Amino acid sequence: RRLSSGLLAISFFSATFMASVANAQLSATPSPAQIEQFKKLPKAQQEALAKQFGIDLKSLNLRGSSAKTQDKILPEQKYLDQNAEQEFDFEALNEEDENELKPFGYDMFEELQDAFLPGGNLPIPADYMVGPGDTLEVNLFGKESSQHILTVNNLGQINIPSLEPLSVSGLTYTELKAHISDTVKTKMIGIKATVTISELRGIQVYLVGDVKKPGAYQLSGLSTMANALFISGGPTEVGSLRHIELKRAGKTIANLDLYDMITKGDTSQDHRLQQGDTIFVDSIKKQVSIHGEVRRPAIYEVKDQETVADLVAMAGGLNVSAYPKNVVLASFDDAYQRKVSRLDLTNRKQ
Repeated sequence: RRLSSGLLAISFFSATFMASVANAQLSATPSPAQIEQFKKLPKAQQEALAKQFGIDLKSLNLRGSSAKTQDKILPEQKYLDQNAEQEFDFEALNEEDENELKPFGYDMFEELQDAFLPGGNLPIPADYMVGPGDTLEVNLFGKESSQHILTVNNLGQINIPSLEPLSVSGLTYTELKAHISDTVKTKMIGIKATVTISELRGIQVYLVGDVKKPGAYQLSGLSTMANALFISGGPTEVGSLRHIELKRAGKTIANLDLYDMITKGDTSQDHRLQQGDTIFVDSIKKQVSIHGEVRRPAIYEVKDQETVADLVAMAGGLNVSAYPKNVVLASFDDAYQRKVSRLDLTNRKQ
């Protein structure tokens, strides 16, 4: 089922408990094991199940049943019995989410991550784009040998002795080496050239929107969107991890979804930055809490068109004890009225 904008919570229940209920349907006289399982339930569920299956609570000798387990039961569990007449306590659910569930992904930015900034000894990637401020080391050898340290000027050019100025700005590292090598070979007979980038230029980029420390940052020319986010402290508590825009010359050229990076290791959207780029962190639009029998209970940010199945995948999937045929979905409808429904994740038509 597609997630609505007013979604509050999704809960998954244990298969062990559901199996006990199924066994109780076969006989009005519960076994000792079923009685022990029954004693662990909250009083509201005991009364509802006893009424449904015609069991006399007094005959089960429920004295001394632990009240501590009642605190561990999620509020939605009282909806396992659709005939229960008790009101759903949404305030208790919200308090529980605040105390136990945390927004997913934000702990990465709890401290400034200087280690995520590219260092000076990193190899230069082949697609690195040369620009003003980069320093090149050009070695000429053959009938004469010489070494030249050249900085790309504001016009995007370098000046090799005995040659006219060469325009190199905008070339990739691979194109730069080929361009200089071919030029030297053609115009300086008997001389060959090798080219390396000895020092990268610095770039200034801007981080705006819902980030902890917005402003202008001086970064290495190898820095990416993620590098800039880490050094700025990351998004605020209302900042999105899934709607991060890279703006260049007034146009949005890329969108970064950090969930893809965190959960899938996909860095294809993490574009390299250029001088004057702006990174805009949007505010969160939709959030959903998921708890119960999932591997990573938390509060997740969701996009339009995403479904409950997508959310389960974000949460790491179901535990082995999960019962996917009985999932409680608490949400708001279009009239802003609270409602609770149940889903069967084994039914693909839902």
